[in-house]
Amino acid sequence: MTDLGQAVPVSICIITGNEERNIAACLDSLGNIPDEVIVLDGGSQDRTVEIALSKGAVIYRHPFDGFGAQKQRAVDLARNDWVFFLDADERMTESLRGKLSDLLKSPDLLCQKAAYKVSRINYFGNRRIDHGGWEEDHLIRFFNRKKTSFDGKIVHEEIRTPEQTGKIEGPLNHFPVSSIEEFIQKNLRYARMKAETKKPISPFSAIFLMIFSPPAVFLRMYLLRLGFLDGLEGFVLASLYGFFSFMKVLERLVPGNER
Repeated sequence: MTDLGQAVPVSICIITGNEERNIAACLDSLGNIPDEVIVLDGGSQDRTVEIALSKGAVIYRHPFDGFGAQKQRAVDLARNDWVFFLDADERMTESLRGKLSDLLKSPDLLCQKAAYKVSRINYFGNRRIDHGGWEEDHLIRFFNRKKTSFDGKIVHEEIRTPEQTGKIEGPLNHFPVSSIEEFIQKNLRYARMKAETKKPISPFSAIFLMIFSPPAVFLRMYLLRLGFLDGLEGFVLASLYGFFSFMKVLERLVPGNER
């Protein structure tokens, strides 16, 4: 899958877990960029692995033990120093592929930085969201694996590097959920994972937070961060995040989450 014009080979790394809805479109979006595609699967029970194999990916398996650890494990499997990390629900755009290809063909320019940020456009279903905290964000996704590492957080993990970072123009498109039901299931899972990293709180503090946090989160997203400009989707997202601020507190009171 190597582009004959590129001087620096790049590995694409992806972790998966029941991603049959997303993985084909994700892999199809890569074009001729990767020298290899690594998919580290955490125990999918759907057709994720079958689809990834049909698209030419190299498959590894390891039980999922948190996003930071799993992503670092996938990076460690790469044979190339330069890695582009994608989530299964992300797609490379034509613009991004072009800019990345140009950079790979300029090794001297490429190696001036240890890592590069990429902008990401977020969608709720098929509707692009431009406000409320879901507006375009910038994440390190392309990096030299010998000079960087994931921070090991169980959720909301990030790439760490002591060196300066650059930026590649051209966005990723991000399709995290296709329905409200999927959003609720995914975020309940994240709330439980996050609760495992937090200290237990007193019942009094929990009651206070459960009363005041949901409306505060809703108002911040919907009014202060202009979520109302995204129409019905903006209202739904602000409402859902208010609900999950309640659930995050509740999870810290459930027996078994206390340390």
